[in-house]
Amino acid sequence: MTEEKVQMPLGLKIIYVLMVINTVFAWIVAILVIAARPFLTEFISDLGIFKGVSSNQIFLVINSFGFGLFAEGILSFFIYRGLKKRQSWAKNLLNILSWLGLFGSLLSLLFAARLQDILQGIGDAAINAAFAFYLTFSRRVKKFFARREAFVI
Repeated sequence: MTEEKVQMPLGLKIIYVLMVINTVFAWIVAILVIAARPFLTEFISDLGIFKGVSSNQIFLVINSFGFGLFAEGILSFFIYRGLKKRQSWAKNLLNILSWLGLFGSLLSLLFAARLQDILQGIGDAAINAAFAFYLTFSRRVKKFFARREAFVI
């Protein structure tokens, strides 16, 4: 079976580059957080903000944050590899995450009190809306992910 060559649309290339950047950034921050756990735990404990929280609990939260970022990097890695290989599951997963992000950012706007939170919520909603609508309704994206297979005898 052969597959015709279809060039990746520009919008999808931009999303692809953003996914690569997200992967690298998530992994770098995760490694820094995991490596600096003891120092961060001591620093946060000394602040006195969390008086009823033990340093073991702070250590656990920092650890969970670091490994969560690492897991996000792994997910982003597989999504951008899937996009590059024209696998529709990657587009579908990214589309679902974009729609969830859009609804989440709109929901956070309902509870935003400060101007900074409102502006950040509007920015998040705009980016997620652009991704969600582009991945859902773009003909170029649909054509890119449509498998054109011919039977070779």
